[in-house]
Parts: sequence; C-alpha cells; structure tokens
Amino acid sequence: MSASVVIEQGDTVARLAERFGLAPDTIWNDPANADLRKLRADMNILAAGDVVVVRDKVARSVAAQTGRVHRFRRHGVPTLFRVRVLVDGKPLGEQPYVLAIDDGRYEGTTGADGSIERYIPNGARAGSLSVGPSFSANLSFGHMDPIDTESGVAKRLDNLGFRGPLDAALQRFRELHGMEPGGIDAALRAKLQEAHDTATPASGV
Repeated sequence: MSASVVIEQGDTVARLAERFGLAPDTIWNDPANADLRKLRADMNILAAGDVVVVRDKVARSVAAQTGRVHRFRRHGVPTLFRVRVLVDGKPLGEQPYVLAIDDGRYEGTTGADGSIERYIPNGARAGSLSVGPSFSANLSFGHMDPIDTESGVAKRLDNLGFRGPLDAALQRFRELHGMEPGGIDAALRAKLQEAHDTATPASGV
C-alpha cells in the first residue's frame, strides 16, 4: 500500500520520513516519485501542491546470534543543517553560536567563513540562531520554495538582503551582478541560485 501526500507549506521529505518512520532517501528514490525528482532538484525544497508517494514500511528480518548485544542503525537520521552567516557581506567567522531547534540546543563556534554545520532532527520545524554578541535570527525549516517559482525567487532575494517590492529587489540584484535590467528569466535564476547557495552577497546590498 502507498499514500499520496500533498505537500503543504513547510513540508519536506525529511519531515515525511520522520512522520512515516522511513529514511528520506527511501521515499525520495521510490520509482513512484520519479516525475517529482525531475521537477525538483532538492527533496527538501518542494512547492505547496507537490505530491509525494510514500509506501508502507516493509518488514525485514536479520539473523543475529542469541546471548549477545547487537546494535542497529537507522539510516537517514538526522538531517544535516548548513548555514553561512554574513553581515554586510562579511562572514561572522570564529564566533560562538547558539542554535535552538524545538526542544534542542546546540552550541559551537562558526568556521572562519562564518559557516555552521550541525545534524538536526528530521522533523524540525522552527528555531533560532544567535552568533557572537549582536547577530540573531529566527529559523523556519522547510519554507524555502523551488527556484522556478516566484515565491522561491523572492525568498532567496530576501535572504541575500535584497528586500522590498519584488521588482525593485530584482533590479538591484541584476545591477549588482552586472546583468541587464529585466525580470525573472533563466539567467536570473541561475545567478540567484549561485549567489544564494554560496551565501556570498554582492557588496553594496
């Protein structure tokens, strides 16, 4: 048996995996989700209305010697959270940080480039991040939309500091990246994806 889950804002395959007791890759790589994989490059960046097929768990048996302790590891848990923190285009490198997610609390020091990498629960929904003495931000997991949607473009621009009306933010981004004035096209999406994923905003934002 299988279930067809209609994605709502904030849903991710990792969250579905937590809900159904499966590994994220097991759900995402199911042949029934082949068309969705062609449409979406990242299983955790989905659009509301996307449909993910989730099959029932299949029982497995493993031969094990009695009278001994055995350890079994569940694959796909937890999720790796990556972020790079910059202020005015400069990384907050080698600064203490506190990452609070649901009921969990994680502390550490950012990398020289302002990067943070921590494993977090698949079902994480919200949290907060503070770095050094003055930076803080609220986090919402699973709310990034695909780059081929207008909302996905808007959210990436906002993350990079290009705020305000979408058209004005677009023109500022295009100008600072040496692009001709225009709207949302393939070239804009490619440049925006690159800038967002490397978390290196242009100077003067």
